[in-house]
Amino acid sequence: MDLKNKNIFITGSSRGIGAGIAIKLAAMGAKVTITYGKSKDEAENVFQDLPGEGHLLLALDVNDEDSVKEATDLAIKEWNGKIDGLVNNAGITRDQLLLRPIYVDLFTQPKCF
Repeated sequence: MDLKNKNIFITGSSRGIGAGIAIKLAAMGAKVTITYGKSKDEAENVFQDLPGEGHLLLALDVNDEDSVKEATDLAIKEWNGKIDGLVNNAGITRDQLLLRPIYVDLFTQPKCF
């Protein structure tokens, strides 16, 4: 697939899966945003490794509506009025339940099979 001249806004792209997506899309010809919340150094490293030109490096707090508006407005301005795609990869764990280990006793839990 040729993504030449396509502008893709990617949240959570400073590391991990988001960084991998950004690198792959850039290799396919897209201009991408590398966004970061707290990982500016990691975001800069990913940004420097992107193939092609016209990419953006933006601070973005997905919890803050003003930050989202500011980042998207800047991308639209820099990309001549258009964003062609969105990869919404940023994650939020407000209660951090996903970060806590889950233990299941397979011998005392009801069997489902």
